[in-house]
Amino acid sequence: MKKRLLTIISIILMTVLMLGSMGTSVFAIPNYDESIVETLHYDLKSDAGSRSIVCFTKGAKTTSLELFDPASGEKLASSRAVASFKNNKYGTSTKITFKKKGRVYVRHKYINKDGQSCDTFRVIEIVDTPYTCPIKTLKLGKINMTKKLGHSQNLVGKAFKGKVIFKVKKGWKLTEICKYNGTTFETTGNSPKITTLKKGKTVTLKKGWNYRLRFKKGKKTASICYKAR
Repeated sequence: MKKRLLTIISIILMTVLMLGSMGTSVFAIPNYDESIVETLHYDLKSDAGSRSIVCFTKGAKTTSLELFDPASGEKLASSRAVASFKNNKYGTSTKITFKKKGRVYVRHKYINKDGQSCDTFRVIEIVDTPYTCPIKTLKLGKINMTKKLGHSQNLVGKAFKGKVIFKVKKGWKLTEICKYNGTTFETTGNSPKITTLKKGKTVTLKKGWNYRLRFKKGKKTASICYKAR
């Protein structure tokens, strides 16, 4: 009888240990509606900034941001997508950078401005969509970015002061030139103040600011955004 009792206890202990070890690598998947899917289009050959999504929640504090495979419950491989977050006095900023097409399941846990624990879930479908650059050449002051043109709509470089010179591809028309503080949204959640600029005028772009060109060809639109970092 004692031997049988010891055997049962051993089985129970082994089961508890197995469940405990599973808890370190498997997420508790929440209920979600598979029919509610966000579709995002990115050129997956572009730089990281051109295939990332940034969201800001005012007054909140992120406790975890998880990307996972709902079939296995395991964490999504970094070769598919990566996620990060930053908390500050204004709220929390989350960022997801996509690397491959397909579905990405996101679980975001945070404490809202009222001190309540929140658990949100998103299903995002990534479609690999080639980006068509609307210009052939681009020079900002003394900075020549022509060789950087291609798959990415976001370009990163130094601050500058000077004229912006570019050559538009056939069929494309310039619709807007502007600059704005590129750190406003990610740090405060507020939309930045847009300053409209005129072609051919001298531009002063400080560190942290963005310079944006917008173009149109028929029903198609395309942008080039230079970020002074």
